[in-house]
Amino acid sequence: MIDISQLKVYVPCPKCTTKNQILLKQIERQKTITCSNCNAEINLVDKNGKTKKAINNVNKSSEDLRNTIKKFRK
Repeated sequence: MIDISQLKVYVPCPKCTTKNQILLKQIERQKTITCSNCNAEINLVDKNGKTKKAINNVNKSSEDLRNTIKKFRK
């Protein structure tokens, strides 16, 4: 099963604009990361829980697809 929370994305630093690679689960958990270039702290905010909802929706859809495929194999 694919776990979309493990997907890597890039977040630009608001101070120096360097693109920092993170996992979607870090946004979901609203972690604070350190910019790889200027060491500025970047607070990851999941406004209204949208990232968490998207992760759950995609993971559920992936599981539903997997179950459908299993049914066709029978």
